[in-house]
Amino acid sequence: MFNFLCAVVIGLCPIVLVLTFGYLVFTDLASSNDTLIFIFGGLALGAFWLGLLLFKSVRNQGFLKFITSLYASP
Repeated sequence: MFNFLCAVVIGLCPIVLVLTFGYLVFTDLASSNDTLIFIFGGLALGAFWLGLLLFKSVRNQGFLKFITSLYASP
């Protein structure tokens, strides 16, 4: 159960970071640009993919094995 909870938290980190950055950029700009929407949409999909890879890796290996230097680098 601990591995699953850690995997969920670590898997959500890239998604939360990209969405927070996107929100801050869009609120700073006066007009919403369609190009920026596609750029941040692509970044959000990439973050979702990275989060899914991190989730699977932490769930399969375990949290302590995942954070060691040998297994932490992709």
